[in-house]
Amino acid sequence: MKKKEIIKRAHNFAKPFMVANGSRFKMKHIDPSDTLDFGAEDKPRAKEALDRGVEAMAELQDMLYAQDR
Repeated sequence: MKKKEIIKRAHNFAKPFMVANGSRFKMKHIDPSDTLDFGAEDKPRAKEALDRGVEAMAELQDMLYAQDR
């Protein structure tokens, strides 16, 4: 899977967890038991996605380091 595809999937997955307006965000309004309908059967896929994301992040960091940024 290409890095752009991994980044796009990660963004789509993280979107429900993003805080758009920090001044209106309150932790007390967040349900800690909300799993977004993910179950135990999704755990292996999530682990694989995390591993791919870490690899992509490492590659991107190496590129930034090579560009001295």
